[in-house]
Amino acid sequence: MWRGAVLGAAILAGNTVFPAQGQALSFPSHAPEYSDGEGHDAPPSSMAGVSLPHPLPATVAGHYRALFAAVRSGDAARLGELTHGPGTDGTAGQLLLPDYLAERYLSIYFTPSESELDSWLRRYPALPDAPLLRQKQEEMRRGVSAAAPSAGYRNVADIQQSDRATPFSQTLVRNGFLERDLMDKASSGEEGVRRALAQLCVTPGMSPAYAAQLYGEIAMQALSQGDTRTALRVGSAGLEKGQYRVGLPAFAAGLAAWREGQLDAAYSLFETAANAEQTDGDVQAAASFWAGRVAERHGKTALYRTWLRRTSVQSESFYGLLAGRLLHSEKSQAAAVSGALSTIGRAGAKQASLSEVDINVVASMGEGEHLFALIQLGEQGRAEMLARQMWQDALADPVRAHSLQLVVRKAGMRALADQMEQALAKLDHKEFKDALGPLPDLRPHHGFRLSSALVYAVARMESNFDATASSAAGAYGMMQVRPTTASFVSEQYHLPQTVAAASSDDFNQEMQRRLREPGYNLEVGQLYMLYLAHSLAQGEQSDGASLLKVLASYNAGPQAILRWESGQKGLQDPLMFIECLPSPETRQYVRNVLTNDWVYGRRLHVATPSLVSLADGQWPSFREEEQGRDSPS
Repeated sequence: MWRGAVLGAAILAGNTVFPAQGQALSFPSHAPEYSDGEGHDAPPSSMAGVSLPHPLPATVAGHYRALFAAVRSGDAARLGELTHGPGTDGTAGQLLLPDYLAERYLSIYFTPSESELDSWLRRYPALPDAPLLRQKQEEMRRGVSAAAPSAGYRNVADIQQSDRATPFSQTLVRNGFLERDLMDKASSGEEGVRRALAQLCVTPGMSPAYAAQLYGEIAMQALSQGDTRTALRVGSAGLEKGQYRVGLPAFAAGLAAWREGQLDAAYSLFETAANAEQTDGDVQAAASFWAGRVAERHGKTALYRTWLRRTSVQSESFYGLLAGRLLHSEKSQAAAVSGALSTIGRAGAKQASLSEVDINVVASMGEGEHLFALIQLGEQGRAEMLARQMWQDALADPVRAHSLQLVVRKAGMRALADQMEQALAKLDHKEFKDALGPLPDLRPHHGFRLSSALVYAVARMESNFDATASSAAGAYGMMQVRPTTASFVSEQYHLPQTVAAASSDDFNQEMQRRLREPGYNLEVGQLYMLYLAHSLAQGEQSDGASLLKVLASYNAGPQAILRWESGQKGLQDPLMFIECLPSPETRQYVRNVLTNDWVYGRRLHVATPSLVSLADGQWPSFREEEQGRDSPS
């Protein structure tokens, strides 16, 4: 909450929150519960210039050390004095209260009451001491002496990674009718956004997380219309609505702040989105990448590379592959793509040293501050128990898993850190050839007119290589082409006209049959993309169209993209162009086609010039994807 309040005030006031050269580039990961004049008990643990935070004031830390010492020595008199003294009030004072109580209840010197155990288990059911306290509670109820705690821990390297976590946005109970209504309203300008938010606020049964997600989607809609100030306000409000735990509204607000030139606020918003507990992996990777872009703009080279390494952990994402390319920019394109797919990801990221970014990642985890407090106190055994428990949850998120492993190593728990490193190496990190399934043998009539990797990528997005696929919009086959489009393209490129029918119905039926033939469909789909590129280049009076605009037009229709683009101002950044496309479907389509293009490029051993261009901050050219130079007559 403290981070959000400071951030909101900075945005509204236009203040600078980006530090000067040499200063840390992030908000503190916790709200201070003590005055600026109150010192800590000792300098934080530090190695390679990065310190672990000390969330406890010196007085609180000293009080807890005395409590633990009294419990372990069985000094009831001293414990009585300490229990009634100051030191455990306030948020910071409560961080280690469950540890102290558990230590006391499990001690051989003290006997808790059943009500005390009940109270602890109700308040802290998921903490590491809970199983032993439940065992003690059950044995007390049966009138049997509690057994001594069992020794030894399971090697975390043997813990199997659970199935990939369901994306946060898919865990929400969504209302499709409501969402369509909200987006329709939000697409009609600032007044429409107001009406959408008003409707959202009076919708019953709306959870904070779902409301925040919808605020983020509405903010993205405002951004796509060029209304950056509204997007910034709505995204910031959504961040607060979700109690600063939902990433999408922060990311949307960060993009808006970037377009407004408020790079300091943009950085903090991107960092918040990247560390948010309830965030889809692709949003997390995008926010990390954009945070790195801000750092680069400010000349923070080391921090920029830190964010790139963090982004590359999401190695199956659009931004993860871009980050991989940038981290290996000194290599050839083929080596960079191979590295992005097989060595960057988790294996590459683990080689990084601990950074402030990692500390903020761990602090954002549910028990992050708790872990840092135990480390500060020197409670290594308890810190290790908690870290082991946190690890089981972190395995579903490679970013958090890497950061936690680095914190554990920095804290001196070397054996556990080694086990975590082994576990990271054993994670089920399938290459994209597994994720994308078997590689089908595509054979367009007259061969590939475009890069084969691009054709594979479009066909996978359009139909998942299903030659019999059809859509409600009347498109058919692998590249989802409409009969009228196929007829038009055939005429433009002088293809043999093989469909002759007496009526329009007969024509459509015959054309549908032809479009279900893979070779013909792939031929016509490629030619339609060539036609779009030629038309866009003529309209812009340029030598060649951008691949991004061709893909967006293929998905949404060329007229829809032209209308949208006419309302945009100053949209010169290709990555911002993608993020501002007029619908979530089109944004996701363009990102996914490019991602698949880069992956198939490696598998087919063909160049992927769009990866090089986007990594260099340039617009990818469609001309570089052409195998020939066909143009319509």
